[in-house]
Amino acid sequence: MIAQEDDGKWTEIMRCDEHLKNTKGYLGNTPLDTITGWRLQFEQSDEKGLQLYFTPLKVNGDTHVLPVGVRWNPATKRYQSLDNTYEKFLKESTQLENVRSTLR
Repeated sequence: MIAQEDDGKWTEIMRCDEHLKNTKGYLGNTPLDTITGWRLQFEQSDEKGLQLYFTPLKVNGDTHVLPVGVRWNPATKRYQSLDNTYEKFLKESTQLENVRSTLR
């Protein structure tokens, strides 16, 4: 969990348990499967600030999964995931579902 202290009161601003979530919902570009653990890497730069990379330890037995980039978005004032180029912020989803349609 990432928490923020404001006037002596701590508030959760991002959760990293089975799924990556912020106060608006599930972060985009994250696996739909329940994750049992994450590997965390980070970079700090003057230009972009703190950038986090969450890599699931396993997804359906697959150990080669791309990391999910997460960074503070000053426009929305919350941590959001990034697209695969790590340049554009992705919107959150309020529910965890596969939204692809099935062809019949």
